[in-house]
Amino acid sequence: MNENIIFFFSGTGNSFDVTLKIAEKMKNTDVINISSIKTIPTITNYKRIGLVFPIYGFTMPNIVSKFILKLPLNSNAYYFCIVTLGGLSFGAEYRILEMFNKAKLQLQYLSKIFMPENYIIVTKIPTEKTIMKILNNSIKKVIKITEDIKKYKEQKPKKSLFYNLVKNISKEETEKWPLKAKNYKINNDCTKCKKCIRVCPVENIKMVEDEILFEEHCEYCLCCIHICPQRAINYGNKTIGKKRYINPNIEIEDMKKYCYKQRNFV
Repeated sequence: MNENIIFFFSGTGNSFDVTLKIAEKMKNTDVINISSIKTIPTITNYKRIGLVFPIYGFTMPNIVSKFILKLPLNSNAYYFCIVTLGGLSFGAEYRILEMFNKAKLQLQYLSKIFMPENYIIVTKIPTEKTIMKILNNSIKKVIKITEDIKKYKEQKPKKSLFYNLVKNISKEETEKWPLKAKNYKINNDCTKCKKCIRVCPVENIKMVEDEILFEEHCEYCLCCIHICPQRAINYGNKTIGKKRYINPNIEIEDMKKYCYKQRNFV
């Protein structure tokens, strides 16, 4: 059995990319997709237990916060957390620390890695040149973070000046996420290829009587919008004509290969 484990959640692949890079450099590491977990795995034999996920709405995805609250305590393990983001975090790191404290888990290390922005509802995707620069810089950060983790370094966030300013706003936004998919619109360019169905990390998209339908447990990762080969999915009128983004270092559909099966890691 490996001595390390990393649980990840990813939409357009940035956090998945970071997870694989850290696991490769750490060695002896199991990698598990949080969205594949139905029953919480046993983690008593691991020395290092990590989570990697993106910042959404200045906090963590709902699926991640629920997972942290259910994650068992291993008093002998070193817990670490890496978050990916495309812009300002506005105190998200401290909210994550609070969630670990609420779960009675001792988070010893938290760091962040800037990745290409993908929230095209309010912004635009960077140029290809900028994307490659950001991804290259992320490799340097991965190397440093991995060395920190190997040495069991302690690094905790402090409450920022922005914390109280956005705390309530962030809470209100996360509560709306499950229903956000109601604003997704599919135009006549849709070929019913079902790629959006296959890649949705929380299986929120279904085909019913030859029609693509969105259910009510969306994580607002926007993967469906970004990955549609026909750009047939939009968020109202806010994403029409905008460039899409999928992390070029990975295959989105590979994320589901890192699934958890009771008593077995795949």
